[in-house]
Order: sequence, then C-alpha cells, then structure tokens
Amino acid sequence: MPTHGAAPAGSRLPKILVIEDSPGSTRVVTQVLEEAGFQALTFPDGAAGHSGARDHHPGMIIVDLGIPDDEGEQLIRGLRGTSRVPLLVLTASDEVDRKVSVFAAGADDHLTKPFHAEELVARVHALLRPRQVAQVTSVGPLSVSPAERRCYYEGHEVGLSEKEFDLVNLLATHPGRVYTRAEISQRLLDGTSAGSNLVDVHISNLRGKLRKRGGFGLIRTVRGIGYCLKVP
Repeated sequence: MPTHGAAPAGSRLPKILVIEDSPGSTRVVTQVLEEAGFQALTFPDGAAGHSGARDHHPGMIIVDLGIPDDEGEQLIRGLRGTSRVPLLVLTASDEVDRKVSVFAAGADDHLTKPFHAEELVARVHALLRPRQVAQVTSVGPLSVSPAERRCYYEGHEVGLSEKEFDLVNLLATHPGRVYTRAEISQRLLDGTSAGSNLVDVHISNLRGKLRKRGGFGLIRTVRGIGYCLKVP
C-alpha cells in the first residue's frame, strides 16, 4: 500500500509518485516533497509502482534505480508505456554511461545521491513548470502543439517523453535552422550534456518514434555541428 503524505490545505500542487525501496530514503524524499507542498505517494518496488502510476494518475514520478525487483531501465520503459508525466531518476551513480541509459529509457532528468533538499525541489518544479501556450506549429505533415504538449504526424499522435517533446518543439519553431549540440544542451538539458552524447540519444529516440509513424528523414544531421528539422 502507498504511503499518502498530507498536502497543505488548499494545495493544488500535483501528486508525486515515488518508487523507492529504502525506508530511510523514502522518508527523506517524502519529507522534502511534503514540506514543499506536494503530496507524496510512495511504493517500495517496481511492480507496486506500475500499479500506483496506473491507479493514482500522479503529476510526476520519481524513481530510485536501486529498487530490487526491476532493472532500472526496464522499469522506466514500462512506466513510459503507460504514462507521459515528467520522470526524475535518483541514483548513486554519476557516470555518464548511466545517465545516457536512463535518458534513453525515457527519463526526463537525473539526480545523483546524496543530494540537497533544495536541489530536489528545484528539479521537481522545473519539470512541472507550465509551458507557454502557443498555436499549433505545422511543418509539412508534422504538427506540434505546445499547449497540449503533443506531437502529431499525418494526424496520428507520436508519444514522446518530456525532453523529446521539448526537442521537436525547438526544431519545429525554426525549420531548417541548425541547432548545435551545445545549444540544444543549454536550452533543454541545463548544459549538463555538453561533454557527452545525451543530445544524440534524445535525437535518436525522437527519430525512432517519428519513423514508427512514417516520418522518415525529418531530422537532418549536420555533421560536426548539430541538427535541424527539414523544410518540406
């Protein structure tokens, strides 16, 4: 059963689902979230977390990769199959390869333990920050709706993670404009991936999902520079 934290009276902040197997870490994360005004729903393993995400419709999910009954990436992919809410990963590893793997699985952000309470709250607020409402942007058969945070190809929705949507929205804003890896990293990844291939991973995931809807060759690679969305 989940542990329901008490949200402040009248609070409209979303519920946050926390999948964490360590009681001590669970208490810390829950306390930090509740003091910031959120309601925390905690689950001790991946199976319970899957059910909780399906039953409680949280506004965000926090996953600790030390959970015992699911490989971390497998759990993230499973959650991504049923939920598109922001997903933050907590892990004791700060290795670039580990970060790449969780982003490839569908995570939106990564926080290394131990962490400061203020940083966790800041990451949560950043992922939940309301997006600017704008009209639908159309580039040929590709349509991007910032208001709904949805992407369509030939009228069929393309299911994207938060970061993948931010990426296609950025590219669609100025079709044909080449964005460097460093610029994409600074705009969408807080500059954390400038020295790694995280940008390439997100591009690869986005391309794969567009191809599944028939959108081949939409994103052009400019060798040694970056990426752009092809002009029809």
